Amino acid sequence: MEKFLDKCFKNEAHKKPVYFNSTKTLRFETEPQFLYSYEEIICEITNDGTILLFNKTASSGNFFSMTTSNHISKIKNYLEMNDIEFEFLNNF
Repeated sequence: MEKFLDKCFKNEAHKKPVYFNSTKTLRFETEPQFLYSYEEIICEITNDGTILLFNKTASSGNFFSMTTSNHISKIKNYLEMNDIEFEFLNNF
């Protein structure tokens, strides 16, 4: 997953959606820049580069699915381990 997230957060240019796996449950779109888990937006990179990670896990009350919770946890860990600033939003 780290290589996939590098593509999303380290400004690599893409013209097509980037998929994490063959089942296409996690994808990155570039216009606008969103990360999707299934069809649910879980992260946005705004025009000014701000990363907004939407807490759609059970602890937030915004639970979507176990897979989505897993995606969010892995993305959050990646951002923290790479010292990438982001906002983790419970209310959106």
